[in-house]
Amino acid sequence: MAITPDEIKAIGRVIKRHTEGVAEHLLDLLSNMERVLAEQRERLNKLERSHGSRLAELENEVRIGNALRALEARVGELEQRGEAADD
Repeated sequence: MAITPDEIKAIGRVIKRHTEGVAEHLLDLLSNMERVLAEQRERLNKLERSHGSRLAELENEVRIGNALRALEARVGELEQRGEAADD
């Protein structure tokens, strides 16, 4: 039983059709992955922006705290001088 040229052509058409179907499926998967990646990138950007703002707030709080401690230390020095002058 030899395979006829028509059967070879039919097999070729089936293989081509399946190959095209697989390629279309892979392109769909790639498109979905690109969409998900874009969504995740946007979420990451939003998180970076919000945390960046919070980080700036925390840095300001630290600066204010440092300034208050320096001011308290200076007030303490002046109070000590005032007490020494009173003696």
